[in-house]
Amino acid sequence: MTKMKAIQKQLQREIQSYTRGGVPIPLELLQAPRIDYWVAEVRRRGQEFVLVVAGDVVKHPDMDDGASIQTSAVVWWDRHNRFFRTVNRLYVLGLKAGITGGVRQ
Repeated sequence: MTKMKAIQKQLQREIQSYTRGGVPIPLELLQAPRIDYWVAEVRRRGQEFVLVVAGDVVKHPDMDDGASIQTSAVVWWDRHNRFFRTVNRLYVLGLKAGITGGVRQ
C-alpha cells in the first residue's frame, strides 16, 4: 500500500468515526495544533470551492507559535466547534476572531 493510500484509508476511518459521534482521543487533541482568532472562509481552489480556516496557530510542527496561517481544505468540521480535520492534520479550534475573554466584540 502506498503512503497516500494509507493516509486516505486512515482519514476515511476517522471520518466514519466522527459521523457516528466519535471524537479524537484526548492525547490527539492535546498534541494537535490550535488555531486562535480563527475565521472559516470559502475559497476558490481551481475549479472548486473549499472551506479553509485562517487564524493564528500554536503548536504547529512547521510554523512558529502565533504565525498567521490558512489551512488546506477542511474535510471534517466538529458540530460543537471543538476541532476540524484537513487531509494533512487535525486542528483544535481556540478563540474565534472577534471574541475576547468570552465576550463578543
